[in-house]
Amino acid sequence: MARLDWKTTAQLMGGPLFVFDEREVPEDIEQLAHDKTAAVMDRAKQAARCPRPP
Repeated sequence: MARLDWKTTAQLMGGPLFVFDEREVPEDIEQLAHDKTAAVMDRAKQAARCPRPP
């Protein structure tokens, strides 16, 4: 079985327990995430400006 080599930390935030992976994210994956996030934000802003049908 392959090891994932996770570097986890846990934080209790007002009730729920969050577990974070502290590893560095590869640059290409980070850029893809930024691009996807920007596209989603653009669509949400555009949808907010368009009148909704009755």
